[in-house]
Amino acid sequence: RNKYHDMYQTSLEKEVESHTSGDYKKALLKTIAVWGEKDNEDSKKSKENRATSAENKSADKKTEDETAVKLHKAINGLETNAEAVIEIIAKCSNSERQNLKQRYHDLYKKDLVKDLTSRLSGDFETTAVDLMMPPVEFDAHFLHEALASPSDGITLISILFSKTTAQLEEIKTVYKTAYKKDLESDIKKDMKGDLSELLLQLVHRKDDKNSKVTKDKSESDAKAVHEKPTFENLKQIFVKSSKEQIVATIEAHKKLYKEDIVESIKKANVENDNGDIEAAYIAMAEILQDETMFYAKRINHILTGLDTTKTLLIRLIISRSEVDLSAIKARYAQLYGRDLKDTLESGDIKDYKKILDIIIYN
Repeated sequence: RNKYHDMYQTSLEKEVESHTSGDYKKALLKTIAVWGEKDNEDSKKSKENRATSAENKSADKKTEDETAVKLHKAINGLETNAEAVIEIIAKCSNSERQNLKQRYHDLYKKDLVKDLTSRLSGDFETTAVDLMMPPVEFDAHFLHEALASPSDGITLISILFSKTTAQLEEIKTVYKTAYKKDLESDIKKDMKGDLSELLLQLVHRKDDKNSKVTKDKSESDAKAVHEKPTFENLKQIFVKSSKEQIVATIEAHKKLYKEDIVESIKKANVENDNGDIEAAYIAMAEILQDETMFYAKRINHILTGLDTTKTLLIRLIISRSEVDLSAIKARYAQLYGRDLKDTLESGDIKDYKKILDIIIYN
């Protein structure tokens, strides 16, 4: 109705009055009146919603400003207030931390991450800085650091195998921007042999949205890897099939041979004597079967000193913090009969552990 008036400089009702008659005219005028009232009501609600939205944005901005001020005071006092830094950044979601970085810059014309880096140190600095990264930047950083540690192939596998094609493309773009090198080039440089080849294949893996899971293929793949356990057969399953098809193959293997496909992976390694590639395929099988159990075991390896470093623990917990950390925590308790918090707090209570503790239980 309003559009008609704007276009023809006359009201729709007047035109109906002039050009129609009888019951037809009455029906049209009634319809226009009813929808006119609805338009007015919708317009009123729209204005109210815009006002409410503006109020909410204003309140959010005020809260963000207050948080940025608190964090600035905590970082820039005579001594850094570690407790305040922990309390602020650990209880924010990643998106809230990104907003906090922006508000901090707007208020103080300073880079929050640079301020954290200049005032913190060690594992506390690592934890705080990693938390401030957007997810895709964090993934690229995690990959870069894992490539610097050739013994950490499982981390590389767990990141690359869990991503979609679109996510991998985004990670590769961010990686190149951050490190001035292609992810593929660094894999070729830092990783060797079969593991390097497998990682490159995962980087170039494409999601096949049109592929259908078939019982025949799952059973034939299970039979092939059971009767002839080679890494070549495993590659056909884990690299060249969709994840849904891989899951079906793993289930078929259990049904046909009453054992986990992991046993066939281990037999393949007897012939090839390559522990890295064996661990990589086992990791992929475990991720697809029970991802929370896979990460609960990984965390336990680190906490009990059977794996690499505290830095890996930090990045592992951060990477799952907004994905499935509560489920991992429950699985950890189920597997090991103790709370993850209790294991984490054993020994010295460091600032980085306090942050992780809040992340796990927030």
